[in-house]
Amino acid sequence: MRNEALRMDRSAQTDAVIAGWVPVRAPYRALREPLAAAEQRLNDTTGPKRHQAWQQLRDAIGDDRACVAAVDRLLAALQGRWRLVPVGGRWRVALTGRPGAAVGDLAAVQALVLLVESAGWSRLKPCAYQECNQVFLDWTNGGNRRDCRAHRPPRVKAAVPSGEFSTTRKRL
Repeated sequence: MRNEALRMDRSAQTDAVIAGWVPVRAPYRALREPLAAAEQRLNDTTGPKRHQAWQQLRDAIGDDRACVAAVDRLLAALQGRWRLVPVGGRWRVALTGRPGAAVGDLAAVQALVLLVESAGWSRLKPCAYQECNQVFLDWTNGGNRRDCRAHRPPRVKAAVPSGEFSTTRKRL
């Protein structure tokens, strides 16, 4: 009977389950996709379905209290509530929203909240490139990213040693 009630309750809710409620720490691999979605919502100034609290959060960078107020407005608009849900035989914390709430918005807000809980508001940053007005969420291990995706320097692949300088040994 209890399981049926849980199934009925889950089917009536929109859930965004990302990671367990073990304190999230770097590396933030499990949060990358929803954090990228949050970045998109922060920078998409023309989206017709975008809630104005995303813009308020973007404008509040550097003011922790204003950032918290903007996230609270997002949670209120989504009618976001935290709850435990069963996933793969384990319990996970999920952000549930009103029926019809976009799962992408719920996942983006949940990832943002988990990142801030772990590393603070200093992970929400403006791009250091002078002509750029984008903001980004720094989910690097060291929290030292300075540029948005558009201005991030390309990664250089390390050269593979060969010949006598090879790190692999020949088998005899």
